[in-house]
This record gives sequence, C-alpha cells and structure tokens, in this order.
Amino acid sequence: FYAEFWKTIKIDMLPFKGEITNRNKDGHEYITIATVTPIFEKEKLIAFLGTEEDITAHTNNELDYKKKTTELETLNSHMIDRELKMIELKKEIANLKNKITAYESASSNWETIFTIAQKTIKLVIVYKMSEMSPFQYNSWAVL
Repeated sequence: FYAEFWKTIKIDMLPFKGEITNRNKDGHEYITIATVTPIFEKEKLIAFLGTEEDITAHTNNELDYKKKTTELETLNSHMIDRELKMIELKKEIANLKNKITAYESASSNWETIFTIAQKTIKLVIVYKMSEMSPFQYNSWAVL
C-alpha cells in the first residue's frame, strides 16, 4: 500500500485518495478516506497537504447491512423451498387419500389400505411440523 501511496504523490506528482485503516494515539484503529496532495514550488516538491474523514461507523454499518442482507436472502430461500415442499406434500396427501378411497370402494386388500393410510398420516405429520415455528418444532415430540 505505502509503495503505491508514495509513488503516486512523489513520482507521479498526483494527489492520492483512498481508504486507509489508521491508528490514533491510544492505539485504537479507525477507517478514513484520506486525500494527500503534493505541493510544489517551481516544480520542486516542498510539502504535502492531507485531509482525512473518519468513516469507521459508515464502514461498520455497511458490513452489518451486507451481513443482514445475506441472512435475509438465506431465510427467503429457505422459505421458498419450504413452500414448494408444502405444495408437494399437499399433492401427495391428496393422492394417497384418493388411493385409500379407491381401495375402500373396491373393498379389497386391507393391508394395502393400511400401508397407504400410514404414509398419509406420516405426510400429514411432516406437513403440520413444517407449519410450526422452530420453537414449536423443537418442543414437539416427534412420533
């Protein structure tokens, strides 16, 4: 960093503007936008004029914003996945109910009807659990 900094203001003779992590007298780090301009007299470098603006709070807020945005995007993705799974579960439950009705009307194989009924009950439990909040889910005894 410093090599580029000095090259810009001494060799290229251009102002430098950039973000710098600085340290104050008590050792606390802070982030600034610094501008350092070389001052010339008769084409000879005689001084530098520098200004800085503390942007620590702004930078920390920006990092917090990015973190929260990522968390919300993740949550949104999980919610969409959950809704799609709910649609699939509803279709599967309806399909199994139709099968039970068909087997009951045929009055044939009770073992098949019982197996389908068990699947339906399990899917209903999964469906109901997916509607719960994490707190409700964790406190509910899973069958």
